[in-house]
Amino acid sequence: MNPRALFLAALFTTFVGVAHQALFRYDGNGWNGKKEVG
Repeated sequence: MNPRALFLAALFTTFVGVAHQALFRYDGNGWNGKKEVG
């Protein structure tokens, strides 16, 4: 595996993780709460 692909994979994983946490913080009370109840 070349270093560039590894770097892109790490960057993508970090971005997805940050976006996922931001989404849960932003929509945690509404969307996630409704999903748990319903």
